[in-house]
Amino acid sequence: MRHLKVGTVMVREHQGTLHEVMVVPGGFCWQDKTYPSLSTIAQAITGTSWNGPRFLGLRGGSGPEVAVEPVRVMKDQSRVLSRGSIRSSGRVSQGSEGRP
Repeated sequence: MRHLKVGTVMVREHQGTLHEVMVVPGGFCWQDKTYPSLSTIAQAITGTSWNGPRFLGLRGGSGPEVAVEPVRVMKDQSRVLSRGSIRSSGRVSQGSEGRP
């Protein structure tokens, strides 16, 4: 099962508009409102019934549902946006190689 940490941001372009959905405690935040499921957000974006994890690129035709794993949110606002991308707002620690 795939787990998304609180603070993870999913980005999806739909009909020329970029949509960002953030994992928050108890659900998902889109346009400053918290929703209990990704499917509710996908339906609000498209106007039709969609599987939320599939719409946001978290799974293909068949696969596990997404579970939210509650963790502390890190305050790192550096972002790289692309169509259908997923990123975490948590900081990445350097490995033994010392690469940035």
